[in-house]
Amino acid sequence: MNEKRIRVCHITSAHSSNDGRIFQKECRTLSENKRFEVFLVAQGKSRKEYGVKVIGVGDNTKGRLQRIVNISNKVYRKAKCLNADIYHLHDPELLLYAKKLKKKGSIVIFDSHENYSEQIEKKDYLPLFLRKIVSILYKLFENYVVKRIDAVIFTTTVNGENPFSKRCKKTTIVGNYPILDDRRRYIEHKEIQDKEMIKVCYTGSLSKERGITKLVKACYLAGAKLILAGNFSSQEYMQEIMGMKESNCVEYRGFCNYTDITGIYQESDIGAATLLKVGQYATVENLATKVYEYMQVGLPIIMSDSKYNIQLMKKENFAYLVDPNNEIAISELIKHISENYSETYKKTKLAHELVLKKYNWNSEGKKLIQLYFHLLKKYDRRNS
Repeated sequence: MNEKRIRVCHITSAHSSNDGRIFQKECRTLSENKRFEVFLVAQGKSRKEYGVKVIGVGDNTKGRLQRIVNISNKVYRKAKCLNADIYHLHDPELLLYAKKLKKKGSIVIFDSHENYSEQIEKKDYLPLFLRKIVSILYKLFENYVVKRIDAVIFTTTVNGENPFSKRCKKTTIVGNYPILDDRRRYIEHKEIQDKEMIKVCYTGSLSKERGITKLVKACYLAGAKLILAGNFSSQEYMQEIMGMKESNCVEYRGFCNYTDITGIYQESDIGAATLLKVGQYATVENLATKVYEYMQVGLPIIMSDSKYNIQLMKKENFAYLVDPNNEIAISELIKHISENYSETYKKTKLAHELVLKKYNWNSEGKKLIQLYFHLLKKYDRRNS
């Protein structure tokens, strides 16, 4: 294996082929290392970009079940034909194919972007009486699979521990911190750009548990515009949000690429991340990915008063905390920031410095490379 380039295949059935964590961070980082030949199998069209060979399987237009059943099988069949040395899976439904890929003699890694068993209990698309049952069944299935593959990547600790540490052969934390590049440069937000209308933005997945309903109501009460960018958790939830009287304050941009999101940050006055304190959002020991991005570009930040956020703000006071269930409190905080905008400068400056020193992808990308070479050494010993 050491005499040729190591063939790596990332597989996703749920995410875009331009996904920030999968493509922009992990695939590009691996491609920069000349030892690796990097493929990504995903929805969409095929292309080659930044040295990564993207193999598209077309688009899913028929909803979640279609993705889980058909798209996951499509990406698996494309991926297995590549005969990769390492397969890196990014979605829970792809665990169905993990053992088959192991039988090919390949290294298999599961990249668990969320604590899925906890999140299943909060999914609106599942009937309430089924959520606990599905969560338990998924956890049993996940445990069975991760014991039989080579490694699991998770994004953060929970109560001081990696939740996979006693459940698999090898696990490591790879945080979803922002890439340091000139496209998302720091801007000194010393005053509101439009005195008549303060703009609040939220970028990422749009769901009830991520606080979107409360945030819409809060922005409406504050007389602010809310720019939303991302996919709604369901068509029903999008209709619920856009059918509210408070949705008059919403400007929905849909799913946006890296460049478009950068533009949203540049035109906004506040970045919001008022995720409800439910499921994993109450226990994880990191910030929402969008918060690190707000820190990078210099946006004043409003985020939930979760246990971790409170502890962090005691050390590094760079954001405003609020009860995410209280739309009145959120609206009052938006108004306070708009009326005292100059006070945010020290906070945003500190936040940006923390990204430069600590919360950036440089160190996390090195962890990914180290994991790969650790697994390759074990693979070589087994096959020598």
